[in-house]
Amino acid sequence: MPQTQAEWTAFAASTATKAQQLAEKVEKGERNTAEQSEQIARMADDLRTVRQELAEAKAAAHDPMATIGGTDKDLCQRFIDTDGRVFLKGHTSDDPALFRSDSNGLLATQPINDAHRNLIEATEALYVVAVARHGRDAFDHRGQGYRADVVRKETKAWNRVQRAWSRMPAPIRRAWDDQNGSGGEFIPTPLLASPMWQVQEYDPDGFLGLFDSLTIGSESVELPVGTAYPVPYKGGGASGDNPAALAKSSVGTNKLTLTASPMYTMVLIHEDASADSIVAAFPFIRDSISRSLAMGLRLCLMNGDTAATHQDAIATWNTRGYFGAHDVGSIDYRRTFKGLRAIALDDSNSVDRSTHSLSTLFSDINAVGGPRSVPSDMPIITSCEGYLKNFVGLTGIVSANDYGNRAPIATGEVASIAGHPIIATDAMTADLNNVGVFDGVTTDRTGYVILNRNMFRRVLRAGATVSLQNDITVAGTYMRARQRVGFQDMSKSGDKAVRYAVKMST
Repeated sequence: MPQTQAEWTAFAASTATKAQQLAEKVEKGERNTAEQSEQIARMADDLRTVRQELAEAKAAAHDPMATIGGTDKDLCQRFIDTDGRVFLKGHTSDDPALFRSDSNGLLATQPINDAHRNLIEATEALYVVAVARHGRDAFDHRGQGYRADVVRKETKAWNRVQRAWSRMPAPIRRAWDDQNGSGGEFIPTPLLASPMWQVQEYDPDGFLGLFDSLTIGSESVELPVGTAYPVPYKGGGASGDNPAALAKSSVGTNKLTLTASPMYTMVLIHEDASADSIVAAFPFIRDSISRSLAMGLRLCLMNGDTAATHQDAIATWNTRGYFGAHDVGSIDYRRTFKGLRAIALDDSNSVDRSTHSLSTLFSDINAVGGPRSVPSDMPIITSCEGYLKNFVGLTGIVSANDYGNRAPIATGEVASIAGHPIIATDAMTADLNNVGVFDGVTTDRTGYVILNRNMFRRVLRAGATVSLQNDITVAGTYMRARQRVGFQDMSKSGDKAVRYAVKMST
């Protein structure tokens, strides 16, 4: 079918010509009555379609968004910048008036619809094939763009990109053609970003989602915070010739330093793999990388420690059996930032709960320092083993199945007590000792933590990336996914914001 206004105009003229020819044939008696009626009906339908499309084309000439809606409109509004340019990567300008100064681009963000997802997957598959099959030869001298003559040779991956691009909304394709003069051909930016947003998607028990995130633009940022409210006073009218001055107070202020440290994973793709097999295997590789980083982030939120000597014997600790026991010293992922257990232990806010009851649970809730919140914002986070052994059957426990209209705050919320959600997560392990750490000797204890989740933030550094590097010495290509993350206790010093119950049976 025609696509542009000019094509529709030509189609209308062609239809009118055919109608005239039909009329002439009717006059000559060359068609019977049934054929005449059928053909006339088809022509009438075509003319109605032409009139409608011409009207929409005219509207679009004045407003490119007039004939698109829903998620296609979202794509255009988010990725056609204020200067009319389509941006693929984002965070590439210092001009605050441009979206691309502080936003991810078309190929570097979570997909809005299926067409957008297909484009991202196609361009990333092309990137992997280009690096694995051609190395540096696939890119320009700066390494920031493709050499089109090289990547076009990977016909299957290249054609898949062009097909996916053809499904993008017309305003985006026109804007791209206008800025690049590409004549309808789409040459993407070499970019591999989907594992980064997929990390945030992989959160089976909702543990990550308990904490809001802050995105910072540099390695560390100082955040001003208040430490005390100004004192309120009762006002009074002035009296006499020398009235008393109004009482004054000050706002207590301090600053927090938000930091984001690198966490990465790296895999090898062998160079003798064919382009077809690379494309086929890429979704599995990408998902594996995403899940690895997500699991590392989740485990570090609970078990991380930045002390010179980690609280746990991490060299021999195969946490939940996910990654094996690796003695890698200072680069262990559980050293990226301080997690909830370490925060509580450093504040001496742990307690022996080998004897566990409703009374001791309420005592632990009251032991959470800092600003209080509604019960739904003060979750009790334990292991699956700990929940089954110590909470099921406890007086006052309400199963999530009996909530009625109240929605759980997290996927892993299995129950609540006095309005406090109980979250069962594998981030809390069941192989700890009697003081709540892993020592490899006593490995049959678990615990729980209680906190005000509004007083904690996950810190993310903008511009997380996935890089590919061809290495002839190993006959393959390394794929490295790197995110910069942190975890910040926003409460003031001395508040003891996490209560940690230890020595619980499994």
